[in-house]
Amino acid sequence: VCPRDGWGISELTTEQATILLAVASLLKSREKPYVKTGDVWSQYNTMCKVMGVRRVSYSQFLRELQYLEKCRYIVAKRGGSRGNTMVIDLDGVPAERLAKDLEELLLRAR
Repeated sequence: VCPRDGWGISELTTEQATILLAVASLLKSREKPYVKTGDVWSQYNTMCKVMGVRRVSYSQFLRELQYLEKCRYIVAKRGGSRGNTMVIDLDGVPAERLAKDLEELLLRAR
């Protein structure tokens, strides 16, 4: 079930919110309108260490990305030469605002 209250971020798990924050953080600091799965995974790992949050496995990370796509937080398309890389963008949401809201949500959850 996908949340639908405003951003709906208050219903996300800590893992989902941290992954979405990794996407938003990368997008707000880049020239390109998208990020790749490997970059998000790396950013997510760094954020987990800094925030003291338990990190999920790579398989679970991919499942959480699929959930975020299903609920339209992100848009993900297959890319790369073998189609193994996902190219990720936010679904019409300003990265700066979403990152700020997610940071506040995760601080409150601590």
